[in-house]
Amino acid sequence: MINSGANAFTGGRFRRNFLTAPVRTSIAQYTSTELIRLLRWIASDGQLRTDDQIVDEMVAVLGFSRGGVRIERAIHSAINVLAATSIGFCCQTI
Repeated sequence: MINSGANAFTGGRFRRNFLTAPVRTSIAQYTSTELIRLLRWIASDGQLRTDDQIVDEMVAVLGFSRGGVRIERAIHSAINVLAATSIGFCCQTI
């Protein structure tokens, strides 16, 4: 299970508690809802990140050793869905 424990401390800011999610061996095994929930958790510390920084953090939190094309595509898709449906969620592409 992916579990952040109590409020995670990241770079001077705290994230809210994260709902646990099962660890999967493939990005295809995660639902879009699970990925979006994880994106919201990552964004909950209020720190601004580029899309690439979000992808890197998601890859690490999901337990993958590196990001591949399918992993990056799935995460970018979740970012786009969340950005289109959430006020205040914005990613910067550099």
